[in-house]
Amino acid sequence: NNTTEYHGSGVCSTNERFYSRLTTLQTMSYITIPKQIKEIESNSKPIDAFVWATLRSCSNYKDGISHASIEKLVKLTGVKYRTIQRSIHRLEEARLLKIESRFVDENTRYNAYDTNLRMRNYFMLDRKFFQQGYTPKIAGFILLLKCICINGKNTIGWNKSQIADGLRIS
Repeated sequence: NNTTEYHGSGVCSTNERFYSRLTTLQTMSYITIPKQIKEIESNSKPIDAFVWATLRSCSNYKDGISHASIEKLVKLTGVKYRTIQRSIHRLEEARLLKIESRFVDENTRYNAYDTNLRMRNYFMLDRKFFQQGYTPKIAGFILLLKCICINGKNTIGWNKSQIADGLRIS
């Protein structure tokens, strides 16, 4: 049923209103980020956190599987191709994601990334975070800071050296 309704001076079909609301709901949605992401042993910890969050934002919300290609991640993050490859392997070593190779045919393979962890301690991240224009390192650092915040707050209550110790950075 595609009825037409008149709103003010414009005409809007019921389907157009539905898709407009759906787009609004998608932009207002949240993703879960595990606080154990701060435990990654890497000099590129902020980049790794940002890559993981980007993969999670591209995943199916029901099963946590992301089919994002590395090329797509390069576009979304602004991080170099090889850096993303290394980051994904560090994330897999840290058991923050599982790489599942899938074959289309004998010559074509792609990876799917399972980000569906059993998260006991996590924070919610509004998807609008990815539209803020942060550099990858700053975005990752913000995510790491959220890992040590008091649950449900944007408050840490630590001095700089305690923050560095809590994030295992120097």
